[in-house]
Amino acid sequence: IILVGSFVSSAFGFPFTGQRTLLLQSLFENLTKLITAHESIVSGTQIVIVPSPSDCGPSVVLPRPPIPNFFAKPLLDSPANVVLTCNPLKIRYCTQEIVIVRDHLTKKLRRSCVIPPNLEACENLSEHLIRTLIDQ
Repeated sequence: IILVGSFVSSAFGFPFTGQRTLLLQSLFENLTKLITAHESIVSGTQIVIVPSPSDCGPSVVLPRPPIPNFFAKPLLDSPANVVLTCNPLKIRYCTQEIVIVRDHLTKKLRRSCVIPPNLEACENLSEHLIRTLIDQ
């Protein structure tokens, strides 16, 4: 199971203080209770947690570091097989490589582009973004 943030409804920010820290810790405690209530998930599933741009972390640049362990301590201490990872994440499954990225890539590329995309030739910006990334 791959869980990709945002794990809170608004941007978390840095440093980690106050009510936001307590909120995120309690949300991970609730997730721990939910997961450990199902033995089949605990015994036979690996859970991967990927942060989003608005989750807790020291920066907004890629790669984003994993969510700090002290937020997910109950989940990490549970018998479940949990991994906190960075964003983007590359997973090798059998012979396939899967890349998981949680970011606003279209917005970042449009902000940095020298020549804007021809919207008449490609009306869907998502297709243009995918073609740009694949052509690299």
